[in-house]
Amino acid sequence: MRKIYYAIRNFIWSIRARMNFARTLIQAVHNAGGSDHDLSALAQNRYSLDYIARLIIDASREHLPEPIVHNLGKLRVDYTSTFDQEVIEVGYDQINQCVTAGRYPLDTREDRTVFICEPEVFTVCLARNMRFDRTMQEIDRLGYELADNATVFAVGKAYGDFRLSGPIVGGSPWRDERGYDHFLCLDARHGSSKRRNLSVVRIRGGHWNDIGNAITFLVIRKDQPKS
Repeated sequence: MRKIYYAIRNFIWSIRARMNFARTLIQAVHNAGGSDHDLSALAQNRYSLDYIARLIIDASREHLPEPIVHNLGKLRVDYTSTFDQEVIEVGYDQINQCVTAGRYPLDTREDRTVFICEPEVFTVCLARNMRFDRTMQEIDRLGYELADNATVFAVGKAYGDFRLSGPIVGGSPWRDERGYDHFLCLDARHGSSKRRNLSVVRIRGGHWNDIGNAITFLVIRKDQPKS
């Protein structure tokens, strides 16, 4: 029943978002000197609608800043380590209660013949207003993929101050009972730059939730050996 409730709620939120957009668009037409008759005529013109759709998409992409890529260098990742060693013993100022060994296992690799590796790790900073699928497409276009859980934990352990350019997101997501995906997040926004929080970021309605103005992803190269 709870899944049905949240599915209906998400559907209602989606409808409200579309209604808000429609009201904004109608008001913009009126402000420009147009009328309801102009809108009615537009709705019956398929070519005009296609043109406006392309304008909206192009305008959205034009205003997105270029990705900022930063090379953190090679990092030692130990897949034989335990959750306590990588998380509990690090001494985070705050650990989100959602972050558990069961939800975010360290070793998610297919090849488990090598237990310690040194991947070259990067961060990619993207605009917050990019949808979840768009961010994944952009990371893929740049030739990267999200770092795994063990690499996220290794960065949190290795860097005394991971406040680079916003919260750092990565790992394999945990999906809650409502169907929301939660990604690991190294977060130093709340408090001074010396504060180190291990949190999660939720995907809701296809968007990153509670993430600030920019979002930084922890990534590795797609063609990099996974072991």
